[in-house]
Amino acid sequence: MDQWLSIEEAAKHLGLGKTNLYALVKAGKVPGNKIGKKWVFEKKQLDAWVRAKRPMESFFIDSEYDIDENKRIREAQREAHAALYQFFKEGGERAVVQIPFYCGKSTLASIIPFGIAEGRVLILTGNASQAEESFSFMDVSNRQECFWRKRHVLSREDLAAGPYSAVLDSDDRSLYRNSHIVIATQEQSVEDPEKWMDMFDPDFFDLIVLDEVEPALF
Repeated sequence: MDQWLSIEEAAKHLGLGKTNLYALVKAGKVPGNKIGKKWVFEKKQLDAWVRAKRPMESFFIDSEYDIDENKRIREAQREAHAALYQFFKEGGERAVVQIPFYCGKSTLASIIPFGIAEGRVLILTGNASQAEESFSFMDVSNRQECFWRKRHVLSREDLAAGPYSAVLDSDDRSLYRNSHIVIATQEQSVEDPEKWMDMFDPDFFDLIVLDEVEPALF
């Protein structure tokens, strides 16, 4: 039988302050459910979240993802991920992937990091609208649209630990430090890098994915 905890009980169980826990669950970083005006927490999910917490550098490598044999993911996407995995495993550094029209280039971007990225991922999109669209299906707190949830790439328990995504639209560096994926636009990276990209150290991102962005610009 599921055991439900109040925010006070959950904070004590996790060894966190109530205010800190409230901020984390509101941001979608700790699994919780809002009933009316109160937050309640399933103990099983909290325990899975604690177990699944891992360093940023190993998140995509150590996660138990289901891609290769996952029939909920289009064949072209699975083949592209397998080819990229092998390419980078053999020491490759830059790759261009071509897949058929209407095979989900943006959703492919969401599975590329698994097994490949050894740290944070930067996804560059063509414009702000595409960035917001990408975020909508990489937002683990969005239970209806999250691609990893809908396609069972990760279990519900594993999703409690991420991957967390953020759109680059402020100078809140702490937000990006705590995100596994940062989504930005071509304009931010090429036309206005001093404002947006210079806040990041050279090794802040381990993998950069260009989604409908011209590779020759980089």
